[in-house]
Amino acid sequence: FFFLWFFFLFLFFPLRSIKRQANQASFRMATTLADLQREVEQLQTQVNEKRQQLFDKPLAAVAQGKEAVKFPWRLRHKLEGHVDKVYSLAWCDDARHVLSAGQDGKLIQWDSFTGAKTHVCKLKSNWVLACGYAPGGSAVASGGLDNICSIWPLSDQSALSLEPGVELRGHQGFISACQFPDATTVLTASGDTTVREWSVERGTHTATHIGHDADVLALQINPKNPSLFATSSVDKTVRMWDRRMAHCAAALPGHNVDVNTVAYFPDGNAVASGDEEGTIHLFDLRAGQSVQTYQNEENGEHAPGVCSVCFSLSGRLLFAGYFHEEILVWDTLTSQFVSTIVGHQQRVTSLGLSGDGLALCSGSWDNSLRIWTAE
Repeated sequence: FFFLWFFFLFLFFPLRSIKRQANQASFRMATTLADLQREVEQLQTQVNEKRQQLFDKPLAAVAQGKEAVKFPWRLRHKLEGHVDKVYSLAWCDDARHVLSAGQDGKLIQWDSFTGAKTHVCKLKSNWVLACGYAPGGSAVASGGLDNICSIWPLSDQSALSLEPGVELRGHQGFISACQFPDATTVLTASGDTTVREWSVERGTHTATHIGHDADVLALQINPKNPSLFATSSVDKTVRMWDRRMAHCAAALPGHNVDVNTVAYFPDGNAVASGDEEGTIHLFDLRAGQSVQTYQNEENGEHAPGVCSVCFSLSGRLLFAGYFHEEILVWDTLTSQFVSTIVGHQQRVTSLGLSGDGLALCSGSWDNSLRIWTAE
């Protein structure tokens, strides 16, 4: 009996000591993490305060006295072929062909010069949310609610093949955007909060970029440096990324609701982003903050949300598609609303400018696309 008692004491007390030490270590770790979190928040506050000190005046104040640029816009072609909502469009590098994807499960290539369809491809999923051209027009990509990015090679006759060349699987949520930084790589943004990088040649996933806390709604590659890209999300942020890093390089605060769209300024040093409240911010990436806001104040609190934005070739004009049927044109420098492009019957979901800057294409829930030019 005494032997068993001493054995119990010998076993029990060291175990209690080990458990106590483990609890103390866990407490110290939790305390350390809490202290580090507070330190990060304090540093972020200091950075924001410093930014505000350096932000002497908005861009419009600097441009005070400048005359706004105004152009009348003319409808060149109405592209009809989809039988349901158009969600995405992309221009080919040749500044002639346009690709569109709709809720009817069709991927259509158009000739913007004539307004004719050059090819129609029926996709496996009806809910197609994204499409994009590879550089040089060698292939196109599409993605949607099936969580798959499909790569479709283009033949010499610029006709889409009947079957996708590669299907990229791995996302756990819908694909909201797909873009090619080069002919062998595609980036996909998803509702699973991540951006993935894929090798088109091998059909494999090569990198995952993590940083958003909710659905990623838009992705745009820097026009001057394909290693950099921007995203916007339901988590109310715009984030900047370097493909050589897994985590985001910078987060741009300013929005209070879901950020639906993001687009680079032509020189790659700024981005515009639009949100559910109808607010568009122009972020200077060198300053790391918003330097201009574009909002239709006439509608007040009932301003329609922004679906898509894009810049003119010079960057002086900013085009914005809204939840209603209008496209509003803003003078980027003076922040003045300069014109309205009217024609669509429902929300304008996507906008894109041709590579030569001469034509604007818009896609809408009214099942159509339209080609516009300045008169």
